Amino acid sequence: MAAGKLVKPRQKGQAAAKMISEARGEGISPVRSRPEWHTVTTKPKFIRKRGDVGIRKYSRSVLIAGMLLGASIFTPATQADAAAGQYHLNLGQKLTVGKCIVSTKGQRGAVAKLCMGKYANALIYYKGVLKAEFGPNHVTAAQPKAYITLASDHNVKIYKYSGGPLLFNSKTAGKFPATQLWIDSCAALPYWNVALVKPGSFNWPWKGEHCVG
Repeated sequence: MAAGKLVKPRQKGQAAAKMISEARGEGISPVRSRPEWHTVTTKPKFIRKRGDVGIRKYSRSVLIAGMLLGASIFTPATQADAAAGQYHLNLGQKLTVGKCIVSTKGQRGAVAKLCMGKYANALIYYKGVLKAEFGPNHVTAAQPKAYITLASDHNVKIYKYSGGPLLFNSKTAGKFPATQLWIDSCAALPYWNVALVKPGSFNWPWKGEHCVG
């Protein structure tokens, strides 16, 4: 451009564009570009300490123990069969058909047995011989699921089956609220008895003879 020559605004713009075009042709960048910023996101690292694992296991053990304890507290108790070798029934225990409780050895080693018979009668044996029985006495058909128990109301009862009809009730709790039902073989005399017992309180021979001497 000649010195002192006025250039119209449009011509100024064209001249600037021409200069930029020539600069690009020579590999020169007339405009400084902005630096590009890249954001890198990294996941936080959690460092697990050895003690944390132990605390976690301990907490889990405490939780499980609490659940089991709660289950044991709130689960209703069920009747249990008499164990082999028992000489008495505890409150709530039951004696099923074909099972017996056996006395300790009495005179000359004699033993007595209280067994649950198949016709819902309780059978009493002494020296291997049937001596007595008690129960409903009107059952003519076999009752394979019948059982005798010292019930929670302290009466001796015989049921047809678990949760089934009541076949026999001793009605003895009013006078003798026993917590155990014993079968006994007397040591000094050739006697046996079925006793209603409350340890430390009374021992009443409900069936049979009282052991004396």
